[in-house]
Amino acid sequence: MNQPTDPNFRSLAIITQQPDSGWHGVIDPAHKPGFVIDLDKAQCRSDRPHPANLPGWLKWLTQNQVQQIDLYQPDGRGLAIVSAAAIKQLNIVVHLTGYANSRTLAVIKQIAGQVTHVVCPADFVAQQMRRINIDRRKIIITPPDISALSEPTIAKSELIASIAHSSPADVTATTDQYQYILALGTCDNTQALHHAVFTTVMLYHALTHVKLIINSPCSSQQRDLLNSWQQSWLAPNIVHIDTDCANWTNWLNAVDCLLAPPHHLRELTRLLYAQQSPIPIIASGVSAKLLASTANSIIASGNEPQEYAQAILQTLALHS
Repeated sequence: MNQPTDPNFRSLAIITQQPDSGWHGVIDPAHKPGFVIDLDKAQCRSDRPHPANLPGWLKWLTQNQVQQIDLYQPDGRGLAIVSAAAIKQLNIVVHLTGYANSRTLAVIKQIAGQVTHVVCPADFVAQQMRRINIDRRKIIITPPDISALSEPTIAKSELIASIAHSSPADVTATTDQYQYILALGTCDNTQALHHAVFTTVMLYHALTHVKLIINSPCSSQQRDLLNSWQQSWLAPNIVHIDTDCANWTNWLNAVDCLLAPPHHLRELTRLLYAQQSPIPIIASGVSAKLLASTANSIIASGNEPQEYAQAILQTLALHS
């Protein structure tokens, strides 16, 4: 959805869930002049009300002459701002950055009557909106405008060395004997990550020397879950977590292939960036539909981890 061309137009972008850092590059250029509030960073600013302060936001929106609220991947926070905008009869636009989980769907249903448009990055997200009976006239499908993939800032050898340093107990092979697989999913996308880990387990029992790279912030609870999967599937030490999301483009240059989930695709920006790289992308389902015209996509025969593992084995054999 294009922003109005009026140079005096002011919008307020509210970011609640960030599937990856690439979304800031998509959001910011469209909101100048304007304001961006990142609720994930929980910044307390003296010039803005608390996110739950409805009277404060009514006053703030008036003082700053805001004409539109852009709500990115809503999760229930910041709804007082949305209520204030509705009272002032401002445009309220929901932007979905990928697959909408149950919490996001519930919020959209709650505010549907106040929303001017719902902007979806692909048809599979628009289908979710239709299933919860959002007025079809409000649904707009607009793929995000992705900038060119930046050059790596860290050498492949340095990244691989960081894996060896983080897993000192793993001395069964040298780093050049490993196959490195990059997960598209982040640690808070449990369904996509479960699929990636199970696929890697299949590879582990076939290859032994394999590492799944997860480039994402990761809480202690999420680490415990990853460890429990590895233990229950008898595949120890197959996951490496890099919490610095700025390394995404560096990992694209360092691994052997990328796993794109067949469902629950939230990290759409990451996938679009990966399209620009030469890395083989193993995909199925909604990911495969988005990659249909991409030369580096390898379409698995089905959605199951076993079928993904088979596609990876074939890909590694071709590139060996």
